Amino acid sequence: MTRVFLSVALLVSLAGVAFGQQAPASEIAPSGKLRVGMIAITVLGGVAEPVARFIGQKLGVDVEPVMYSNPDAYLQSFGKSEWDIAIGPRVLAPADKAVSTADLWVISLIYVAAPGKEFPDIASVDKAGVRIGTYPVEPDHRG
Repeated sequence: MTRVFLSVALLVSLAGVAFGQQAPASEIAPSGKLRVGMIAITVLGGVAEPVARFIGQKLGVDVEPVMYSNPDAYLQSFGKSEWDIAIGPRVLAPADKAVSTADLWVISLIYVAAPGKEFPDIASVDKAGVRIGTYPVEPDHRG
């Protein structure tokens, strides 16, 4: 009988240890919803939103996007407790205020030159006197 009692006592004490630990959702999203900082630019937000939804689903919490209109506004948000996690370019994450993960996606840039102009490499584009325009491209949702 003593042996059964000790076994039950041990199981109860171990269960208390396991139940005493915080679940990842309560650590990452203490408000009960995951607030995700991201930049409201199609190429960035278009990838960040599904990744945020995936993380929220795995944590079992709703996701609340915290959108920043431009990279500078996003950069300024670090350290202000406006979001629980941020999904964006590593270069915009201040090293003293962020812990970065491995890259989740790579965005390839294509340079198209006007007739009569040539850019043999990126160094030829990234210099004084060269003007660059951008064109937003909608993400391909075909899978």
